[in-house]
Amino acid sequence: KREIEEETGYRAHKWQKLGEFPLAPGYSDEFIYAFLAEDLEKLESPPAQDIDEDIETVLMTPQELEKAIFDGEIVDAKSICSFFLAKPFLSGRKKEEGRGKKEEFIN
Repeated sequence: KREIEEETGYRAHKWQKLGEFPLAPGYSDEFIYAFLAEDLEKLESPPAQDIDEDIETVLMTPQELEKAIFDGEIVDAKSICSFFLAKPFLSGRKKEEGRGKKEEFIN
């Protein structure tokens, strides 16, 4: 929860677990845990980013994000996989129609 505040300047009041996937199968046993952050609030004074991070927050609609993926503007596999796990929730489908375990919102 702290990471989203530090890296985007927003606070999420609702969290939906989307799923998990391996970071580098055959090379590492690490997993990525993907969450959908909702009910966002822009922080008046966001925490300072780590000195080694240079992050720019860009607001996009789900349609713009999908286009950026297919146009090759976004190539990070973690981001792409997380987007496609979130897509059923972003398009208004019920939680029960999504992939993986059904988790309630986390506060």
